[in-house]
Amino acid sequence: MNYIEIDLITDRSNLVGFDEGSRYRKLFNLDKRDKIDMDVYIKIPDNVIGISSSFMMGLFSGSENNLTKDELEKHYIFVAKYSPLYRSISSGIYRLYSQRS
Repeated sequence: MNYIEIDLITDRSNLVGFDEGSRYRKLFNLDKRDKIDMDVYIKIPDNVIGISSSFMMGLFSGSENNLTKDELEKHYIFVAKYSPLYRSISSGIYRLYSQRS
């Protein structure tokens, strides 16, 4: 299967804030990528040691209208060297979908 790779390039060690996540959403054109039939790998640089749930909520704001939570978690695959980031990523996605209920 084909896939798309996105390099989340930043010199910051922490990715925080809904607005910052929304900026990356636009930069990566995630509105369009939500609808394609390819996995999207998002590579987080080694210098990133923290991701806030509000950043994740901004990054995927709008995706909840196109994808279920399970579909989003299968469609967007995160690649990070610092393993605690995966918990932060999951927490942000959970919060995004919890707001809908």
